[in-house]
Amino acid sequence: MNTKNYFLLALASAMLLGCQQATPTADDAHAHAHEQLSVYVGQIKGFRDSVKTAFEAGTPKDCDGALHEAIHVLDEISHATDFDQLSAEDQDAAKASAKALFDSFMTIHDGFHGGEVDANAYDPVKDDMNTSIETLESLTAKLTGS
Repeated sequence: MNTKNYFLLALASAMLLGCQQATPTADDAHAHAHEQLSVYVGQIKGFRDSVKTAFEAGTPKDCDGALHEAIHVLDEISHATDFDQLSAEDQDAAKASAKALFDSFMTIHDGFHGGEVDANAYDPVKDDMNTSIETLESLTAKLTGS
């Protein structure tokens, strides 16, 4: 097989796999630089806004990528470079908020791969998402002193 055929085979395989991901190894989990909590919170807000916009526009499938990215970023919250500067209680609050956001994003995401997308899937989770983001923002403010 020539290089072009390998590329086409890899592309076709990736398209067939869809959202399935390889099981990460311990090396994969820490093969990238971690960010400050404020960066993660800003990214999560952007993903939430993308989801909101897509649902309000009646094009919920447009936010599938944002859902995938949000789920990845939420997995990183406890690895924020300044996470250990939070008190144990605040770390627990951050983890609980990240878990609530993860659950909300997954609730929406699960509907994308099982057939019809529920056009109202954002509504039941939006308040929980906003509350969790507010909690993370307040924790970020403690770190930055603002």
